Amino acid sequence: MRFLICEDDRAGAEKVRRIMEDKRLLHEDDTLSLTSPQELLMDVEEGLLKECDVLITDIHFPEVDYNGIEIACKINKSYPMCVIIFISNYASYTEAVYDVEHAYFIRKKNLEVTLPNAVMKARRVREEDSRERILQILVDRSPVSIVIRDIICICRSGRKINIVTVNGEYNCNDSLKSISSRTDSRALVRINGSSIINLNHISEHHVDKVIMKDRKVFYKSGIFRKSFEDCWLRFLENRI
Repeated sequence: MRFLICEDDRAGAEKVRRIMEDKRLLHEDDTLSLTSPQELLMDVEEGLLKECDVLITDIHFPEVDYNGIEIACKINKSYPMCVIIFISNYASYTEAVYDVEHAYFIRKKNLEVTLPNAVMKARRVREEDSRERILQILVDRSPVSIVIRDIICICRSGRKINIVTVNGEYNCNDSLKSISSRTDSRALVRINGSSIINLNHISEHHVDKVIMKDRKVFYKSGIFRKSFEDCWLRFLENRI
């Protein structure tokens, strides 16, 4: 696995490196590199960040007019498989980091305690994403491959299945049960009798419903309510 540390302070980057080495967080075939905010942004904008599985980055960069969250949003769009760990002493960023996919937020003052757990969870998520990358369906008898992370929801409408993604919608003759069995994804979860949603795209979680980032509302119902709540709790455990 390829790790990248982004800090505007070289001493801070070296501290993260030392902790990862001292705590034996790196496997034999892992690589670890250091970069600056300026270099990272340039690599993202020029399409050169392909060799990064996990980014560990500070948020506050005093020398530039952007922060780590803004860079991470660009990474989400161009490199959705990259897992991001934020490190910061600024509590004011706590809520904003959850607008970014796969964001882990840890405080610098607790780095030696919390970094090992964050790296372990990031590694687990990255490995799961690699196994769950593509859903194959037939649209008008033509094969279509959909990136699972891009799926927002899958809904039954009459005899058709409507798959809504961040890039558009697809209609196919299939069943929710069949699609669930083919994805093997912990993020795609049945919430009621007619809908599967992607936990990564939830914006608000309520007792009786969830609101997605595109503002669609799904109500929990029937035999799926308890299993959905169990999946949601396990999902949060891997990301907090």
